[in-house]
Amino acid sequence: MRAVAVLGAGRDRREVAELLGVTVESVTDWWAAWQTGGREALVSKTRGRRVGEHQVLDPDQQQCVRQALIDHRPEDLGPSPAVVDTRSGCHAASVGSVR
Repeated sequence: MRAVAVLGAGRDRREVAELLGVTVESVTDWWAAWQTGGREALVSKTRGRRVGEHQVLDPDQQQCVRQALIDHRPEDLGPSPAVVDTRSGCHAASVGSVR
């Protein structure tokens, strides 16, 4: 919004970019968005993936990992870096030999 206000006051895009510490391209994009969509076009939108999207472990496997972390110290789980056997699910054999 500051960029739009400063541009509206007569400054050029290069000056606005320097003032705000951004690129001229960003200022140009903001101005174009303002001209086509007004304030709503400049409101930040949620970024990134939705919660739970593209998770590698299913809920049962996640719970198994959580429980293994609660019940054991890392050195108790043996030399294997994998806590979960993703091919067959999580079970006692997949957490290594617990001492």
